[in-house]
Amino acid sequence: MTKILFVNYTGTVGGPSKSLYYLLTELKKSEWEIFVLLPNKGDLYNRLKKEGFQVKTLPIPQIYIPRTVIEFLMKAAYSVYSIISIFIYIIKVRPDLVHLNSAVLILPAIAAKLGRTKLIVHIRESLRRVSLFNKI
Repeated sequence: MTKILFVNYTGTVGGPSKSLYYLLTELKKSEWEIFVLLPNKGDLYNRLKKEGFQVKTLPIPQIYIPRTVIEFLMKAAYSVYSIISIFIYIIKVRPDLVHLNSAVLILPAIAAKLGRTKLIVHIRESLRRVSLFNKI
């Protein structure tokens, strides 16, 4: 049985989370074994648990530019902790594929690559501000 780990950046329900929820409920009818990783408990977490999905919460901090050296060091340490936690979960679950529900999920992407797991990134963000894409 193929195992797929879906990672979302929030445990609450919004646009991308709703889309993920609908995708997961349809995939539930398939032969795949589905795991979901969220950074916190919320409405999405509760709905998925109620539907019988295997849902886990682990730290998935948002990436931003820190203002001070102390903030940078704290963010760096927490990011390393997050990567290690997600990597250990990937080793435990051994998914065939990791699906990131947003391009902002950089730390889970690093953990998946460290675990030598195939990775799909669902890009929901606009790439208009990235100069490379303006030239295409």
